[in-house]
Amino acid sequence: VWDWNPDVDTVFVTDSLARILGLEGAIECSGQDFLRLFSRPDRERLRASLRGAPNGGEIDLEVLAAHAPVWLQMRGRIVSGSGDHTNARIVGVALDVTERKGAQARVAAAESRLRAALESMSESFVLWDSRRRLVLWNRKFRDLFDFAEGTLKPGMSYDAVEQAASRAIKSTACATVSS
Repeated sequence: VWDWNPDVDTVFVTDSLARILGLEGAIECSGQDFLRLFSRPDRERLRASLRGAPNGGEIDLEVLAAHAPVWLQMRGRIVSGSGDHTNARIVGVALDVTERKGAQARVAAAESRLRAALESMSESFVLWDSRRRLVLWNRKFRDLFDFAEGTLKPGMSYDAVEQAASRAIKSTACATVSS
């Protein structure tokens, strides 16, 4: 948990969050010192989000810790005793999403390898899901049926792809008959 007081620009960081960020225990620090706990590219994003909280009411972004390979989802909202935003604080939680980010990176890498393998095939390839929706295809498949770049889209129905491909099949059949 973290608690930012924008009036005096101080942030209280609980023991558990401090340890995740590589500190020995709970601290109260300046806003600048708090921001230094996060990677350089994420500092300004976090600061902008904190500044915008009084207008939007909530903070929700993912940031990388500065001194540990830890990704955190920072969620927070305005807390005030009165109905206005004077003397308001922003109180939030930091959720460790490192494992999820790693899994996303592994999935992206696997998809990239799969796409490279499909494109290197000498034959056309297409994959449909159980509802007969288009999932994947390679360039050879697209070229075989003379689909323009961007015509095929994941989720297209089998019937829609078949109908679009029928023009190429008819023109090939007509060319073969006239030869």
